[in-house]
Amino acid sequence: MKMNAEIDIDLQNKKITIAKSGEFEHFPIGEYKQHCILNNQRDIDFLVSTKNKIEFFEKNRI
Repeated sequence: MKMNAEIDIDLQNKKITIAKSGEFEHFPIGEYKQHCILNNQRDIDFLVSTKNKIEFFEKNRI
C-alpha cells in the first residue's frame, strides 16, 4: 500500500500539519537543536557563535 500525503513542518512552532485535512500535531524538539536547525548551524558553529560569551564568563568568574 502506497500512501502519499503533503505535510507542512513548522519548526518555529513545533507543529506538523497534513496539508489536505488541516490536522496537526505538535512535536517535541530541544531548544538547542531547534535553534541550530533554524539558524543553519552545526554544533561547532553554535560554539563559535558563543565564543565572546564564553570568554567573558571565564574572565569574570570567581
